[in-house]
Amino acid sequence: MKQFQGRYFAAALVLVFASKAGADPAKDLADLEKRFESSAKPRKENYAELRPGFEELAKKHAGTVVSLKAKLWLLQNTWWVKDDKGSMEDAAAALADAILKEYPKAEDLARVAEWHYVFRKEKHAELLAALMAADRPDAVRAAAGLANAIRVKKAGGADEAKPLFEALAKDFGKLKQGYTTYAALADAHLNVHNPDELQIGKPAPEIIGLSPEGRAMKLSDFAGRVVVVDFFGDW
Repeated sequence: MKQFQGRYFAAALVLVFASKAGADPAKDLADLEKRFESSAKPRKENYAELRPGFEELAKKHAGTVVSLKAKLWLLQNTWWVKDDKGSMEDAAAALADAILKEYPKAEDLARVAEWHYVFRKEKHAELLAALMAADRPDAVRAAAGLANAIRVKKAGGADEAKPLFEALAKDFGKLKQGYTTYAALADAHLNVHNPDELQIGKPAPEIIGLSPEGRAMKLSDFAGRVVVVDFFGDW
């Protein structure tokens, strides 16, 4: 009987271990993200419904990449708690501080620099300064440097922003950002088209870039053909 009980206990341990080993937190996270993106419900309602799942996942797998990604999702989507009491800004500030403290070397911190719209201006500037620190990964420093230069430029400091864009091109110019590089992005801000060239009825100025396949292309290549130029954002 004792031998049978011992075998039963050992088998139970194997089943428990197998169950835990088969858990896939990355899949759980992907499933939550898919539910959010595919839902027909209003975003705010959908966020409120799924938020506890992301919070539980982040807490359960603290210190892991899955936890970081869950917290970044929560940070980006604090937009849906926006009200006139500053709920969004307060929630975003607390989350960002916690993420930077827990994951100081994570390259995914670069995404925090982009989400200026969930922070108060002063907090965003503070976060960018922290993200540009010398001990951060280059991908993070570059993203924060670009966001900071744009922030200064938008505030009316075109002259102040110029050396920031120049430093970005010098320090991180070869670093990739999407389909382009930080050098190209800095150049676009430093050498904007003359507004007089953009008037209705005038020939379009040259636009140079890369195709989705990475092939060099320019607008003048399509001279004489009908061309639709689509300017869009990812919000």
